[in-house]
Amino acid sequence: MTLFRQSLLREQQRQWRGKALIPRGFPVWGITLLTLAFLSAVAALLHFGTLHRKALVSGELVAIPPPVRVTSAWQGTVVRTLVAQGQRVELGAPLYRAGGAAHHAERRCRNAPAARFAAANRSA
Repeated sequence: MTLFRQSLLREQQRQWRGKALIPRGFPVWGITLLTLAFLSAVAALLHFGTLHRKALVSGELVAIPPPVRVTSAWQGTVVRTLVAQGQRVELGAPLYRAGGAAHHAERRCRNAPAARFAAANRSA
C-alpha cells in the first residue's frame, strides 16, 4: 500500500520518460578563437609584463665586501679627497687631506720631540 494514488504514480513515470533536452555545445570556431585569445594574452604578458613580488621584511643590509673604517690620529675637517670612490690604494697611502687648528696643533706636538732632540744635539 502506498500513500499516493496509482494514477498519480503512472503520470509521474510518463513525464520522466519525456524528451531529454541536451544543450548544444560551443562551435569549434568559438573554442578555437577563445584558445587563441588566451594564448595571445599569455604571450603578451610574458613579453611585455614584469613580475614583481612585494614583501615586508625586517633586517640589516650588509655590504659585500664589508666597509672599511677609516680613522685619523687627529681631529679636523676634510679639505681635499685624494682618491676616487672604488679606486684601489696601497696600504698607508693618504686618502684625505685634513685641515683645521687641531690638525696643525697635533702636527706641532708630533714634531716637538724631534725639534728638541735636534736642538739638544746642536748645543752639545
